[in-house]
Amino acid sequence: MFNQDILPLLSAVLVDPFAPSNPALLLQGIKTIQTTILNCWPILSEEHHRVQIVKALSICWINLTEEIESSGSRDVKHGLDQLKQELQISAALLCRSTGGTIGRVTALTGVVDVYPDLSNLFKLE
Repeated sequence: MFNQDILPLLSAVLVDPFAPSNPALLLQGIKTIQTTILNCWPILSEEHHRVQIVKALSICWINLTEEIESSGSRDVKHGLDQLKQELQISAALLCRSTGGTIGRVTALTGVVDVYPDLSNLFKLE
């Protein structure tokens, strides 16, 4: 039930390229993924579920970054930066709920090589 219902729905909200145009909906999606991570952490031991969440967080991060770069409004940029902070919280929750930082750098190296800004999402240095 977990994979068939919850994650695809949450992923759809986060990966939507037009999601930054509706920050309130995006914030609710991010908060819901945080709640899901906190409450469903035993299921996240399965790699497929972790990968799906990492993918959704990463695509959302990239979409927000592109929207911030193209936006001229300081208020819009500030609001989107706050969403990015919530994504960082989500990434940290995911990492902690699945065994901390052991192997995190290795597992995300390929993704970060393609999109270097994702190192800021997952706090990789």
